[in-house]
Amino acid sequence: MRFLILLFCLFCFISRSSAQCCSANPVAGSVSTGTLTKKTFRTITFYRYNSFSKYYEGSQRSDFDSLKNVNSNFLGSILAYGISNTITLEAQAGYYINKSEVVNIQPPYTLKGWGLSNGVASIKYNIFRKNQIELAAGAGIKFPFTKEQQATDGVRLPQTVQSSTGAFGGVGQIFLSKTWTEKSIRLFLIHRTEINGTNVVEYKTGDLHSTSLVVSKSFNKRWTALLQSTSEYRQMDVLQNKTIVSSGGYFFFLSPQINYALAEKWNLSLLTGIRVYWYYNGTQIGNQGFTLNLTRDFDLSSKTK
Repeated sequence: MRFLILLFCLFCFISRSSAQCCSANPVAGSVSTGTLTKKTFRTITFYRYNSFSKYYEGSQRSDFDSLKNVNSNFLGSILAYGISNTITLEAQAGYYINKSEVVNIQPPYTLKGWGLSNGVASIKYNIFRKNQIELAAGAGIKFPFTKEQQATDGVRLPQTVQSSTGAFGGVGQIFLSKTWTEKSIRLFLIHRTEINGTNVVEYKTGDLHSTSLVVSKSFNKRWTALLQSTSEYRQMDVLQNKTIVSSGGYFFFLSPQINYALAEKWNLSLLTGIRVYWYYNGTQIGNQGFTLNLTRDFDLSSKTK
């Protein structure tokens, strides 16, 4: 009971702090959580699809229709390694197969970007692990693989279809979990912050803050169901010291997830988001999508010559 009260208080505090100061896609299933035991190597490979077609002003639908459709296909990978029972190193990278905007003119014109997204290198530290309760924190560097802006026929593409922010930044994360082994239930809280820098064209993507509360239930050795609630806030973008009014906002959504264990080694999961509340600053196009990911842990301590 004390743990539940602590978890609830932390969720309320972090969500309120995010809304006041400074968000992200559903995290369960597409990022590594917590720390690993010594000599455990984890691989996560995921595919994320997003599609956008309807405009919003605040929380209301808008008749604005400058873009007919926006969609993206993204492949990502996360590698993590426990160098001790308290410290885990992690690296993340991804590639946009496409990041496209279809301009609503006749005939329709498509702006398309592609390529490597920002990479992330981070370290996580286990602060506390006892009585099936774990508290961990992490921090890292977010970096572009190139600072050059992508262009088509000599014309620079808008930032909205660039594959990367083109700037350095930072990532911070807090992880708190409680497991009830006898009931095959796990409850955990994740807060993630992404701070973005300014790129060569003086464009700064808004900082991202998200807080997720997740409950998971295993039914047998193969099937696990999860339900994630996420509070997300993104600051407005800035171009040449001028705030872009139609950017950023506050969002709250639920994300059901189903996980299937393959041969008790690989974990295949499907995750989607259901928006419960949204508030877009200015006029922006909404989004929906899903994530499919594959995870496996390798116990390298058991390897022999």
